[in-house]
Amino acid sequence: MLAKQHAIKSNQGNIGRHQVPTDDAHQQQAILNIILHTMGGPKHVKLKFRKFPTWLRMQVWAGGILYRGENAFGQEGQTFRLPRDRMLKAVCHRNELDAMNFVRSQTSIPIPRVVEVYEFGERYHLVMEMVSSGPGEPGVDYDQMTPEQIKTFGAELGGYIQQLQKLESPEEGVIGPEQYSIKFTHADLRPDKILIKDGHITAIIDWEFAGWYPEYWEYTKMRWTPSPFWDNFYKAVEQEPSIVKYPEELAAETAIWKLMYPYAYDDPPWSEENDAVQARHSDA
Repeated sequence: MLAKQHAIKSNQGNIGRHQVPTDDAHQQQAILNIILHTMGGPKHVKLKFRKFPTWLRMQVWAGGILYRGENAFGQEGQTFRLPRDRMLKAVCHRNELDAMNFVRSQTSIPIPRVVEVYEFGERYHLVMEMVSSGPGEPGVDYDQMTPEQIKTFGAELGGYIQQLQKLESPEEGVIGPEQYSIKFTHADLRPDKILIKDGHITAIIDWEFAGWYPEYWEYTKMRWTPSPFWDNFYKAVEQEPSIVKYPEELAAETAIWKLMYPYAYDDPPWSEENDAVQARHSDA
C-alpha cells in the first residue's frame, strides 16, 4: 500500500544547486545555510571501540554537572547537553547526518549545525550546536501560543514543507506504483520535533527517518500519537492553506496505528468492547 522509503545517499558531488527563497527571512537563513555548508563538514572521527572516547565522556559528565541533566552513556536515542552550548545525540543512523547535510545545503530550514561526528560501524554520535541558550530558549510549548502566533507558525511550517517537497532526488529510481507522487519528507514532523519561540520556528530536529515518501506522508505522520497539549499545532496545520490535507489517508493510517500501538491512543479499537465487558461485571 505504501511506497518503500529510499534512504538518502547525498554527498558533496551531488549537491551543486542551492535554492534560495525570495522571502527575506527565508533568504537570510538560506544564505546562512549555504555559507555553513561551504565552510566544510564537521570533524569526523572513526572510533575503534563502541564506547564514547574519553574526551567525549568527560563532556557528557561535565554537562550533567553544569545543567543537572541525567546522562547515560550510549543508550539508544539519548541526547545530552554539553558545555559550550553544544549537545550530543547518541547512537544515530547515517541517514540522519546525510539528511541534515542535504536539507541544510538546499533550503532555508533551520537545523542544528553538526560540528563533530563519531562513527563506530553503523552507529553515529552527533555533536551539534545548541539552537539557543539562556533564558527564553526555544521549546515545544504550543499551549501558550496566541492566535496570531498560531497563524505565523502555520505559515512558516507550510513554507518549510514546500521547500522539502521541491527537492530533487540525487538518485534516479522507481518507488512503487504511481498513485502518489514521491516527495522528500521529514517523516516524523510531530510537534516535539519543532522548536518554537514566540510563534516562530527556531529549529526542526530529528531527521533520522527523512527520505522519499508518498506525498501524503508528511501530513499523516504529524498526527502520530496526538496529544491535547498540541491542539494549537494541529490548529495551525489545518488552518494553513499551503499545507495540503489528506483526510482519507489520515483516517486509514490512524486505524492502522491504533491496531499496532493501542497504548498511544485513548480509544483503541476494542475499547468499546472492553467497556461493555466491564459494565456487565459491574452489574453482576
